[in-house]
Amino acid sequence: MENHPVLHFISLAGPQMGVYGTTWLESAQPFLEKSLPIPALPQFIPSSIMSIGAGVLAGNFHTLAYGSLQNSTSLANLWHDPLHEHEYLKGNVFLPRANGEGGAEAGRANFVRLRRAVFLVGSFERDFDSRLGLEPWQTGIFGFYKSGSATDILPMEKQELYLKDAFGLRTLHETGRLHLKAVPGVEHGQWLTSEKIFKSHVLPHLA
Repeated sequence: MENHPVLHFISLAGPQMGVYGTTWLESAQPFLEKSLPIPALPQFIPSSIMSIGAGVLAGNFHTLAYGSLQNSTSLANLWHDPLHEHEYLKGNVFLPRANGEGGAEAGRANFVRLRRAVFLVGSFERDFDSRLGLEPWQTGIFGFYKSGSATDILPMEKQELYLKDAFGLRTLHETGRLHLKAVPGVEHGQWLTSEKIFKSHVLPHLA
């Protein structure tokens, strides 16, 4: 946004690099049913079968996410398939543009005007932060799967958009205005519901 008045920007468990994974996709099913011509899955189906189905869907979801769903649901705009990076850069009309990936323009001049940018997320031993949260959780602090891998996570400092300073992330980092923190065990919804978490991790950045 040109000439914005924002001084401190604080993001709570946001999907900065997108989301990818069977847990997230399985949790998103109720939302997808409104966009996809698929019937609701019966509740009695064993979780093991549900996981297999979600795995198959995750492996092929890029064809829908970067096609017919791109302009109809935000879920498709957040889907970042590391196994189909070319399709992601070409077909996702929102996230690569916002992050300045693949040569897309981003609002760099507007971002670097911030006095402080804060990105907070919960950290976990598992890949996801909660069944209705981020997968992988590292996306909240600009970490994400290495291109071509669904297991290896690259931290922010090794992401191409950081190295190229695509939208000013590196500039804010090197000038001491970028603050990243992964708080152990804080699940997605707790950022908005826990007064203790707010006072401990959010309020200090508003002072």
